[in-house]
Amino acid sequence: MLKTNFSRHDARWVPALVAVSGALALAALIAAALLVSQHARLERKMPELRTQLKKLQSHHARLEKDKVQLPPHAKLAALQGRVSVINGIVDSKGRPITELLSRLEKLLPGQAWLTSLHHRRGRGELELVAAARDVGALTEFLKRLEGDPYFSQALLTRQSHAKGKDKSVVEFDIRLTERRG
Repeated sequence: MLKTNFSRHDARWVPALVAVSGALALAALIAAALLVSQHARLERKMPELRTQLKKLQSHHARLEKDKVQLPPHAKLAALQGRVSVINGIVDSKGRPITELLSRLEKLLPGQAWLTSLHHRRGRGELELVAAARDVGALTEFLKRLEGDPYFSQALLTRQSHAKGKDKSVVEFDIRLTERRG
């Protein structure tokens, strides 16, 4: 009889190994199917992507052609300094009208409205006409203007009665001086 040194065969692990091998084979098969479907999807999109790439490349070429060379940093810094000086001069002459209109809108009572506004930015002065159906709303507006930090002076220059749409309207002519700094 012939004797070998082979180890004995243990059959109890065979079903588990077959199950694990089968699961791994199934997982590999599913992964391969997913890869094939993704490849097919990308192949279908390829012409569209190539067209989009050509458009982007031509757009990039146009941008490169129209590229503007900026001046050196020292020149830009000098220009920025001059702009700051000009802005300082402009700022010292009063607030922009948009800022003042926004402030007046906040101060104006709901029952009153502005009928005219004249802004002298260089002097920091505003002349406005406010109207309402009753004097109380305009008096409240004048008090708010007098207490507002945007204005150093609020002066009632004229009060009049006018005929509005089917009703009497009270008008206040007011001169405002902007507070500096």
